[in-house]
Amino acid sequence: MFKRMFVILMVLGSAVLMVVACGDKKCKTDEDCRSGDKDGNKICYEGRCVSLKGESGKAAAPRGGRREVDPNATFKVLVDLKKNPSKGPAAAPVTVVELSDYQCPYCGRAAATMDELVKAFPKAVRLVFMNNPLSFHKQAQLAAEAAQAVFVIKGNRAFWKFHDKLFANKRNLGRENLEKWAQELGVDMTKFKAALDKRSYKKMIQDQMKLASKYGVRGAPGFYINGRFVNGARKLDFFKQRVQEALERAQKIMVKGVKPQDVYAHIMKKAKTRAVYK
Repeated sequence: MFKRMFVILMVLGSAVLMVVACGDKKCKTDEDCRSGDKDGNKICYEGRCVSLKGESGKAAAPRGGRREVDPNATFKVLVDLKKNPSKGPAAAPVTVVELSDYQCPYCGRAAATMDELVKAFPKAVRLVFMNNPLSFHKQAQLAAEAAQAVFVIKGNRAFWKFHDKLFANKRNLGRENLEKWAQELGVDMTKFKAALDKRSYKKMIQDQMKLASKYGVRGAPGFYINGRFVNGARKLDFFKQRVQEALERAQKIMVKGVKPQDVYAHIMKKAKTRAVYK
């Protein structure tokens, strides 16, 4: 009886191990992932071919159905450069809002893409960072709070350095390391530790999460390009195309007399305040 049970458990255990171990093929470059990838959505990440859709998948419909957020709808995602970390000129006619999670591998890949995007449009794109830490990433929430504390205490430049450090060490985001990296950047540690102890930025980050959920976002990374949603990590060329389209729409607004720095606020006036699906 016990011997039989042992055999059954061994078989089941092997099956579970197989499921956990099975995945996309190993790779060294993106080229290794192209075979059999009809849509061109796979990249090489940490030695494995992964889908660019990342952990975000598709937005969930209110009643349990699975529908995609309408990419042509414009959503009201207000930004405050005093509260939200950013890079790129404040007068840029295109604002890209990034919703991310420091433990998400796809978010790390997307963060590098966003850096390249800002460089590709040095006068036209402003990137604004917001948070959407996923519940199953247990260290992501505190990491987000720590990054926000660095921004408030030390400013944009220190934030982006801290941001890069978090993504480079996404598997080791314990408080000890958060404090170590903040100290290396010259952050006032008394203020930093107090912010983490008091959870000073917890509500702010949760409000960003609620906003994403309100508009049908169920994962990370996610982006709003002048209010229009882009789901998941994508290749740089995809984002360039979307930015170019946003620039063309912005140009139509500017010919009416709206200044480049006011384009985003102008768009937000008529933006949607609820989820819109295809």
